[in-house]
Amino acid sequence: MKWIFCLFLLFILNGCEKSISFSGEETKSLITLNALAIAGEPIKVYVYKSLFFLDPDSWMTPEKQTLSTALVQMTINNSLPVKMAYDNIDNCFVSDYCPMEGDQLQLKASFEGCDPVEANTTILNSPDFEIVRHNSFYSKIDHYDIPNDDPDWSGTDTIMSITARLRDPAGEKNYYRLNVRSLGALSDSIYYVNDLFTSYDIVFEDKNLSVSYNGWAAYFSNVFDDSIFDGTTYDFTIETRQRTSNYFRPYVVVNLQQISEDYYKYLKTLELYNCSANDIYAEPIRIHSNIKNGTGIFGSLTGTRYTLFF
Repeated sequence: MKWIFCLFLLFILNGCEKSISFSGEETKSLITLNALAIAGEPIKVYVYKSLFFLDPDSWMTPEKQTLSTALVQMTINNSLPVKMAYDNIDNCFVSDYCPMEGDQLQLKASFEGCDPVEANTTILNSPDFEIVRHNSFYSKIDHYDIPNDDPDWSGTDTIMSITARLRDPAGEKNYYRLNVRSLGALSDSIYYVNDLFTSYDIVFEDKNLSVSYNGWAAYFSNVFDDSIFDGTTYDFTIETRQRTSNYFRPYVVVNLQQISEDYYKYLKTLELYNCSANDIYAEPIRIHSNIKNGTGIFGSLTGTRYTLFF
């Protein structure tokens, strides 16, 4: 009787299969352009072609989708456009020019079969930012309770408390990101843990981020604007754990970045996407783009950084 039941179950399961044909229109390929202009550093421009989900090449990695033969040009402060060269090692287009504060930049890219794209950004001034004080204190960490893939596996029993001060310009909207990198070394290999810090300050609170992800606690974000302190001096305190090191004295790099509005919107929508990636009931999140006729982001940032030793 068991074999009869198995045959019947197999017949039922096969009978439930149904092929559904796609009756919509195939989406035209677009140019995807991603670039971040950082004051004092050469610009790298990554250019890809979007693929229709039924295209047999849609499984390819971004590196294989790179449009290495595209024409990419950069205009600096409305001057003549400069052609950017393709770098086969980093799979991106590069230029020798390092943008400076106040520069107005425009990128244009074209590729046969796709609409040409363009985007603009401005290099902002570095934020008026300083470290007011910092001190270290003991805080026991139980490594047995931390899995190997946890970002805090390399932590020690020491935490640094850092109080910083930001002077925000009045009469303008400003956007910021706080980047904190803790560095250590094991067996002569230097490593770092990026953006693993905590704070109870309201400036890092985002009610839209209701889920913890990538080591961040729920409702926590290191990307913020000046809504609560516009035009004033604002102090905040963060804490970060020391990293294990047997090669040099461990330290932390605190970098407050002033970022462009488009890059701010891009990071905020990316945070929402990361929070809802595993939620089947969540509404689709459209990642912010400022690429005309295409997709992607062209943003800018200028930072003020400090190195603090434990």
